[in-house]
Amino acid sequence: METGMQYKWFKSYGLEVICGLIIFAVILDACTGGNDPAVPVEAAPSQSASQEAAVPVQEAPSQSATPSAVEPAAVPLDTASAVPVVPTPITVDELLDMLNSAKMGGMKVGDRFELTGELFTSEYWSRGVNGEFFINLKAMDGANDIMVFIDQKATAGWRDGQKVHMVVEMGLATMKGETTDGWLRAITAEIVP
Repeated sequence: METGMQYKWFKSYGLEVICGLIIFAVILDACTGGNDPAVPVEAAPSQSASQEAAVPVQEAPSQSATPSAVEPAAVPLDTASAVPVVPTPITVDELLDMLNSAKMGGMKVGDRFELTGELFTSEYWSRGVNGEFFINLKAMDGANDIMVFIDQKATAGWRDGQKVHMVVEMGLATMKGETTDGWLRAITAEIVP
């Protein structure tokens, strides 16, 4: 008898509840910014291709408009940008706070940040669902971390506890057919003493 009552309630109100939830989700997505439709979705797959091209770039002298921005020991990981973007100096904790704040603290796709962080939880470094290799930087005294996509070849010999100085760029990633922003990719990276 109880199952019949549940079915009757669902038959009477279920469709309205489901429609209400869908409308609520659409409104919430619109209020929180959602994905920017002006940003081309094709940008995510090309990121991976640009990282693969990083190995030959390491052997050649830098042709960048700002050669002083990359130390000789730094590993350039992305040369796809035609317009140089000046990175914003930031700490790992401040960057994590921005990523977790409403509308990601005003961060936009293409924004770059310069930081020094501690390598963390190397046992979890691997290729993600999107096929890109990632590392973790320690945040909030080890209570959290930030994931950064990086060319795996650049991480040879890296281990937990080492400090790495890097420039990261906020970008898109496609996972299981869904493209979202808020993902960090290393543009340059070097271990520092």
